[in-house]
Amino acid sequence: MKTYINKIYDELKRFIKNNYIGIIFLILFSAFCFYDTDYIIYRPGGTINATDRISGDNLYQSKGSLNMAYVGMIKGKLPFYLLAKIIPSWELIENKQIVISDNENLDDVMTRDNIEYKKALSDAMYVAFNEANIPYTIKSSKFYVQYITPYNDSDLKIGDEIIKYDNYDFIDVIN
Repeated sequence: MKTYINKIYDELKRFIKNNYIGIIFLILFSAFCFYDTDYIIYRPGGTINATDRISGDNLYQSKGSLNMAYVGMIKGKLPFYLLAKIIPSWELIENKQIVISDNENLDDVMTRDNIEYKKALSDAMYVAFNEANIPYTIKSSKFYVQYITPYNDSDLKIGDEIIKYDNYDFIDVIN
């Protein structure tokens, strides 16, 4: 058994000796790619054709389309940070400018943005159905934590769904 371990050790030493330049490059490249700069980057997103998502009887047939525009956001890892310095349409924002308080992080901001995105879609459908005088029913409403005060002493996190509070059931509450 000891000779087998010695053989593995000798083989590993030989591998490192023959490939040390590649190993050093791989370590430096990994550090370069994963280094966090404490920035986020807003970049042009795109459009989503919302017309494809609308279906029903007796709908108005439009010659155009209804589109939703969005902005992309990526974490400011070093390669993206350097790209943002040379691409004029990419905007660098310090993480501390987008967090609401000291007790939240970038993941909390991204969770809140995702909740706001889904809310904007729901609000748009609500307005569209009202304006078109199309009857609809709301099947469920959900409530999410979007902000935690510094004085919070609970285990709640941003993005948690509120199910019950003071014996009041929040599941499928229709306003």
